[in-house]
Amino acid sequence: MYRIELSPGDETVFRSIEELAVAIKRGVVTPRARIFHNASSRWLPIQFHPHYKAAVSMPLSQAALVAGPQSKPLSTLSLEL
Repeated sequence: MYRIELSPGDETVFRSIEELAVAIKRGVVTPRARIFHNASSRWLPIQFHPHYKAAVSMPLSQAALVAGPQSKPLSTLSLEL
């Protein structure tokens, strides 16, 4: 799971690297976004994260791009847990 800060105060979660890749390809997640690093409990620039680099180069089907990312705002995610 990837906790992403798209812009200050706008956080979302992606459940897989494929969802993250779709969000990157569609422009939802930009290199200016930050990712929460659980081990250090800190926000880090996403462009240095190895999974971001992998997601950027991941080939995606047209169907995946049309469907879009399945992200959820953190406010609704906490209600499901």
